[in-house]
Amino acid sequence: MKSWKLSAAALITLLLLPGCLHYEQETTLDASGSGSMRIHYWTSEQTLSWMENGDLSFDEERARTQYEGNGVQVTNVAVETQASDSTRHVRVDLDFDSIEKLGSAKGFSGSSFAWKGDGDTRAFTHTITPRGGTGDVSLDAFTVRYIYHFPGEIVECNADSTDGSTAVWTFPLSDLSKPQKLTATIAVSASNGVTWVLGVIGVVVLLIIVIAVLRRKK
Repeated sequence: MKSWKLSAAALITLLLLPGCLHYEQETTLDASGSGSMRIHYWTSEQTLSWMENGDLSFDEERARTQYEGNGVQVTNVAVETQASDSTRHVRVDLDFDSIEKLGSAKGFSGSSFAWKGDGDTRAFTHTITPRGGTGDVSLDAFTVRYIYHFPGEIVECNADSTDGSTAVWTFPLSDLSKPQKLTATIAVSASNGVTWVLGVIGVVVLLIIVIAVLRRKK
């Protein structure tokens, strides 16, 4: 990716500047696999010239375009500079019909997602392909964090930390020189199934009432 393909001199310059580059991706999943996501990345204002042709855009319209796709709807984009530390921040909010459709957006071209299973269990996988990292520990100044809020209890997970139904994976950029796989097994809350059934029953009852009223009018 162009965003990581910097010359040695440029990379050294970038690492000496305050702020570096940080990326956070926070996702809330429903049992069906649909959900919402907030992406937040930021860097020093001094580093922007190195990234203007990269895949992480600091332009509002371009950032919106990068995260739109088939079944992926961007609901908000905000770009701002924090004067306190001279950092440029980008926040993107989006909704998706299925987490497996996220790959249709250019911004997720380096990732694949899976949400499999039925009944009370779901198997989650987020695979990250190498993004041009060199494995150099000096790149540890860059951090990439993935936060997932699952629709039930986490039964098994390879995250760095978990809290209830939330799992967090954090990587230094040097780790992304090799493939990474985020995995979790989720026990879907029984209440989700009950709510769905009650919703269906409610719709059926409403249709029966409407049909009965129409027949009486005739």
